[in-house]
Amino acid sequence: MKSDIGYWLIPAVLSVVLLSGCSRIDIHDAAPPQPGQSWMLLPLQNLSDTPKAGENARELLANSLRGPGMPVFRRFVEQPEDGDLPELSEQRREDQALAWGKQQGVGYALGGAVNEWRYKPGTGEPVLGITLKVVDLRSGNVIWSASGSRSGWAGSTASGTAQQLLDQMVSKVDFN
Repeated sequence: MKSDIGYWLIPAVLSVVLLSGCSRIDIHDAAPPQPGQSWMLLPLQNLSDTPKAGENARELLANSLRGPGMPVFRRFVEQPEDGDLPELSEQRREDQALAWGKQQGVGYALGGAVNEWRYKPGTGEPVLGITLKVVDLRSGNVIWSASGSRSGWAGSTASGTAQQLLDQMVSKVDFN
């Protein structure tokens, strides 16, 4: 007598694997943050080919950081002098934000970069690559970093896929 288990088990397992999407996160810890310190959210650098991807990801990251048990994150808002243009250099904007945070007595800064924010040609699947880092503003050292990538399915949005990736990454940070 032939078993029917293979007829439904293999498609069921394949469905779970296919519906889960693909993601990967690599984490590097140096030292845990000291408890009771204040935090700030840095601008996310946009290293992708998609305009405004860094700003979009920063807003999604800010949303991920509003959960229960999370510290309050101060935000650096660039304010150019009258008549000046906003800073276009991603690195200089981050440096300005770090200097502002240090001046304000902030203990730690969470920042990073969007490395990839696009849709695959032909399939329409979103593909994201994001790095995050925690900087100790007293020493200037990066004490935690992670790089993550995630792809979604045709019909899913890049922002929805990015939110899932950022939620996963933020869950790995020790905020004390």
